[in-house]
Amino acid sequence: MGRPTAWVLVAGLLTATLAACASGPATRGADDRVAASAGVGWASGAGAGAGAGAGAGAGAGAAPSATADPAEQAAVGDVWWRYLQAVRQRDGAAAAATVTAATLARYDGLRDAALHADRAVLERLPLTDQLTVMVWRARVPVAVLRGGDARALLASSVEVGLNGDGTSSGLADAVPDGDIAVGHYLRGTDGSMATVRFRRESGVWRLDLRSLLDAAEAATTRQWTQSGLVRGEFVARALAADLTPAQVAQAYAPPT
Repeated sequence: MGRPTAWVLVAGLLTATLAACASGPATRGADDRVAASAGVGWASGAGAGAGAGAGAGAGAGAAPSATADPAEQAAVGDVWWRYLQAVRQRDGAAAAATVTAATLARYDGLRDAALHADRAVLERLPLTDQLTVMVWRARVPVAVLRGGDARALLASSVEVGLNGDGTSSGLADAVPDGDIAVGHYLRGTDGSMATVRFRRESGVWRLDLRSLLDAAEAATTRQWTQSGLVRGEFVARALAADLTPAQVAQAYAPPT
């Protein structure tokens, strides 16, 4: 069995990633052509333009509301584009600056698990959370796990490449509704539309990276179910592309 398709995102958190965030064209121009061929419209964007998202959700591919503010749509698309650009450039601080407070809270919970969870606790976590914690234990400096906050941990994850490579098909739409927004993108793996969510905090639109993590969990759990493997064997095979057997075994225990 090969590496789970959700892995790039799983390892990052999010993840992105894990490829629940399917890789695709990296440029705005190429993405425009993809969106046009799918019969969906772009949210207008300023500067670098709209970005891409990942995650599965009902109602994907819905057209933007006729009453949606174009400036708000552009702001939503721009924050995802900035996140992708930061990931491509391995700029952890810039990536961490784009995400919601709830995203950071989730990272903080995973950091606590990375520091303290034993094997029994790990195996009761959602599968992607377990994979994320084990990769962090092997790849993220212990000083960051112990002394950093959630923002520093996200930044470190981006800097070592755990949040993917920042390429994806672009947002086909961005639909703000009060302080919540939903965007859709064309998934490269199967041509379906997928969903990413955003939240406006203190007047600034931010990416809710939890939508990517939730999509990764669904995809990874589906792969595990279809594999017929027991959980421990699936985890070992999922990690084998990035960690040695010794690292996998060590990652079941908290850092000393």
